[in-house]
Amino acid sequence: MVCGASGSRFGAETAFKNEGARGAALSLVLSTVLCGAIPNTPLYIIKAPKGASGKTYLVQIAHVIATGEKCVPMGRTKNAEEFEKRLSSLFMEGRQLIFLDNHNDVLQSDLICQAVTGDKVLIRKFGVLGENIEVSTRAVTAATGNGISIAEDLDRRTLLIEIDTGLEKPQFKKYRKPAPLDLILADRAKYIKAVLTISLAYVAAGCPVVTDKQVLDFEDWERRIQAAEAILGFESPPDAVAYARDYLAQVFEDKENEEIGDRMDALQISRKFEAKKIAPQTVHVTRREETDRKEAWRNYEIWQRRRKLILATHQIPPPNYAEDLLSPDYLPPPEGWPPTTIVRDAASGFRIVRDKERG
Repeated sequence: MVCGASGSRFGAETAFKNEGARGAALSLVLSTVLCGAIPNTPLYIIKAPKGASGKTYLVQIAHVIATGEKCVPMGRTKNAEEFEKRLSSLFMEGRQLIFLDNHNDVLQSDLICQAVTGDKVLIRKFGVLGENIEVSTRAVTAATGNGISIAEDLDRRTLLIEIDTGLEKPQFKKYRKPAPLDLILADRAKYIKAVLTISLAYVAAGCPVVTDKQVLDFEDWERRIQAAEAILGFESPPDAVAYARDYLAQVFEDKENEEIGDRMDALQISRKFEAKKIAPQTVHVTRREETDRKEAWRNYEIWQRRRKLILATHQIPPPNYAEDLLSPDYLPPPEGWPPTTIVRDAASGFRIVRDKERG
């Protein structure tokens, strides 16, 4: 698989072998943060000719942004049955990222093959014969190694990230301070915002098709991650591209003192660059009907945004998440009614009344 363009400063001090590797590394971060919204993601293989090249650090960056904590790796074992048992237990724990560290030979696993191409697997209950458990496999799986290779059945399911410092002793390479992990831990919300900005900028651009090739079994991942990442190389709309590119370029620098409210602008980007809605020139309905239609669309769009934010972040959206939709300047689509009637309720928030079939 080939991953698209990436941010100009992402992993600036990591010696990626090429821009494809840099793009794949960026997609590892995006996939880990947004894994709850994606049924399955490819296996990430991070490879380098020598140790201490930054393989583990790259995985830790993705995990810390997504969870706020460092990832505990699963060590290698030559016993295939034991390996599958350990891996099964990690999926059963519901982790966002499963980290297989120091696999310096051929990586082969039937469970990984199943997990990266589907959102659930059947795992035999430990110690019980003939009883299986259905387990979600939405976790991102990443494996590192100096001489790592993959079995043939994993080939089409894998994204390769190659790092090569070109140094005889990479462990003595000097890096800038403060380190990326320190910056992330100091202001993690800033990095979550960067991920949402990239995704929303793609939506703002109209979700354009970025390639004629279809990645079989990874259509959802391709649409949400690979295509969203490619917005950084698009020219339309230019404001959305500039916003995403500039923010990603700054994301590993701690130059801004943002207030919590300032971070909400990422949630407004899809609305900001949305095609302007034009009110119908000739109105064939009464003023009361048009007011009802406007409120129906307003409630529907607020409900849709709230639902998408909860699915993406697994958190209740902040109070001002729909400020633009509640504005007196809000305009609904020029004609028609929303597919579903949503009523805002002071007690329960929202409730679906009935499907509306109106022209």
